[in-house]
Amino acid sequence: MLTCELSVNGRPVGKMTVRRMDQMDEEGNFVYFYSVQTSDGSLGRSGLVWHDLRDGIWALVQRVIEISHPENWFPGPDKKEG
Repeated sequence: MLTCELSVNGRPVGKMTVRRMDQMDEEGNFVYFYSVQTSDGSLGRSGLVWHDLRDGIWALVQRVIEISHPENWFPGPDKKEG
């Protein structure tokens, strides 16, 4: 299991948790369950992602961030929190 604190410009915005499941796809990629929570504890996104371990852990982190579309639920500099 991997847990990462997420921040934007030094400001904490949430936490990502990724857990490898036992199943693999036909190409040998492992299936991972991910969840991303905002700093206030509400769930932002969760789902499944397939990942080849040979691509490295940071590729997995980047993929989860891309598919979770944080711009839709993390407050940006022009959005107010609340």
